[in-house]
Amino acid sequence: MRLYFNNVTRQKKAAKIFAALTGQTLSFCQRAIARSCGYRDWHDLESSVRSEQPSECDEYLPRDAFIETQVSLISQLKVEFSMNSGDIQHALSASRITGNRRADISEQLDIRIRVFQNEELPAVTGKVRGAIGKLKTSGRNGEPVILKNFGPPVHVITHGSGNAGVADFEYVTPRKPLPLFIPMRLYLAYGAWIEDEGATVLFSRDYCPLWRIREGQRAERLEPWNRIRFVHQSWFWDDRNTPWSDPELCKKEMNRLSDYGLIGLPLLVEILPIVVHGDDVNFTDAVGFLRSARKNQRAA
Repeated sequence: MRLYFNNVTRQKKAAKIFAALTGQTLSFCQRAIARSCGYRDWHDLESSVRSEQPSECDEYLPRDAFIETQVSLISQLKVEFSMNSGDIQHALSASRITGNRRADISEQLDIRIRVFQNEELPAVTGKVRGAIGKLKTSGRNGEPVILKNFGPPVHVITHGSGNAGVADFEYVTPRKPLPLFIPMRLYLAYGAWIEDEGATVLFSRDYCPLWRIREGQRAERLEPWNRIRFVHQSWFWDDRNTPWSDPELCKKEMNRLSDYGLIGLPLLVEILPIVVHGDDVNFTDAVGFLRSARKNQRAA
């Protein structure tokens, strides 16, 4: 895939953002972006400006076409940077290499799901690990779940739990395959901490930090195992009424993220494959495994 541009202004800005987020040099990021857009190097990209009809910018693409372009770019950039796809997607969403599309977290979720399916979580059917089923039980009839183990007992991942046990007759394999989903507990904010200097830190239901927000600055994507010192704490909802049980509350909390100016997904989302593939691993356990994995990657 080769993308064509009127100029390289946007790509220069994107390279600076990638350099800031990845720790690589500016020249390295320029070359990586050029190669991922279908060129030999940065010079080849600059030389090709206006040589063809410019590719349509992201903001004019239909949703499916935009997602397809982003998935392809993530795949290429991952190779160039030798980084996790989730980190690449975060940098890509911030840099906007191919357009100035309005931020949409639901699109970012769909992009991450597509990449998960291409890599760690391929689509499967039947009663095997990673299959998408649904519950048939009082109060939860039709609720989608990701199968961890078809017991007995049966263990599933839900929007609110990383390792929920249910009876075997409560788990149903749908006739029509259901799409993979990312549990809301991994990206919706449960509340906020206010730090001494005034920054706001959004945290998950498991009290994992998600984002640090400072006025006038790009939101900082936080490691979920960090300990945050705060002077004030507040909550957005409670367990009597959760976003995964109330569509209106879910919409409200998604809008809250947009209101904070968030355009990507938190690092906590990256624990999903760990939870799916681990027999007795819940969300909290998986955070520790992710921490160890990233520490080993940095040391390599």
